[in-house]
Amino acid sequence: MSSFLQNCALQKLEEFSISYNWLGDSAGTSLAAILNRCPILTTLRIESCGLTDDQKAVMHLIFLSGSRLLHLSVAYNSLGPQGTTNLITALPSATLHHLNISSSLEDKGSQSTIQSLVGFMEVCYYK
Repeated sequence: MSSFLQNCALQKLEEFSISYNWLGDSAGTSLAAILNRCPILTTLRIESCGLTDDQKAVMHLIFLSGSRLLHLSVAYNSLGPQGTTNLITALPSATLHHLNISSSLEDKGSQSTIQSLVGFMEVCYYK
């Protein structure tokens, strides 16, 4: 019975924040299982959770959240330029309204990430 009630609660969940909990990159599968049960989720905050550029976890989450995701914050993770670029290319550009990557870049190599952001914004603008 409690599993049924948990699934009902997740099906009504529109916003999910797991920020400031140390998850690391390996938590992706577990989070994906939760998010897969959240069909109307529009806001996802995974700030300061220890995610790095080896972010298979983040990619898994983004793909599962799909086109209904409107707000995403991955601020204060160590994504670096490559991880941020990978994230940007996986985002649902047609629907995403808010992206927060504050303090997720390093100075070194950020130019390529800025180019990815420009490309992402152009896709959003022309859709």
